[in-house]
Amino acid sequence: YVAFITPIAIRVGKDFNRTMNLQIRNTALQESLLTEASRLRSKEKELAEEKRQTQLLLIQQKNKDEQLESAAQDRLLLLDAVGEGIFGVSNRGNITFINTPALTMLSLNESDLLHRSALRLISSTSRESATNIEAYTAIILCFQKGVPVLNMKGYLTGLDDVELPVRFSCTPVLKNKAVVGSVVSFVDVTKQIEIESMLLQSQKMEAVGRLTGGVS
Repeated sequence: YVAFITPIAIRVGKDFNRTMNLQIRNTALQESLLTEASRLRSKEKELAEEKRQTQLLLIQQKNKDEQLESAAQDRLLLLDAVGEGIFGVSNRGNITFINTPALTMLSLNESDLLHRSALRLISSTSRESATNIEAYTAIILCFQKGVPVLNMKGYLTGLDDVELPVRFSCTPVLKNKAVVGSVVSFVDVTKQIEIESMLLQSQKMEAVGRLTGGVS
């Protein structure tokens, strides 16, 4: 009987040990799976929070961009409202912006001038070339060296090389104490010149009349 029972008992013991080991391993695997599931849930929450923060930052950036765009449009409206021609010049001499009154006075389009040399607007072969060469030099010194210009006479070249008599000022633009360009503002003085010419002609006629009266 003992000889018969002993192998069975050994086999049952081995099966029991195997079952116990499997249960232990199964318990450890379940605990590992539970831990991994908990970690994944935590990671999912972190990702959801990161996504929420990213969306919030995108919304804030969009609002900021809209505010900057609105501010830029407001500045352009103000530049158009002043009545003077205004354009910006980089430290390389290229036009960075130009307002509507300037385009109207010159009969040009914005695409004709943006990112092109501002010096092309100043004809050095005008009927008063000496005056314009002085203006040409003054604007170069302004956007390169930061030398301001106030109420100087000159001629700007518009559509079909038509020369527009103007009085202009040039203000340097500084960034970190370095000259990064300038802003030129100008007014059309065609009517003023005509009035001055008429006044001069009137004074001449008056002088001739007095001289004639004196002779008589």
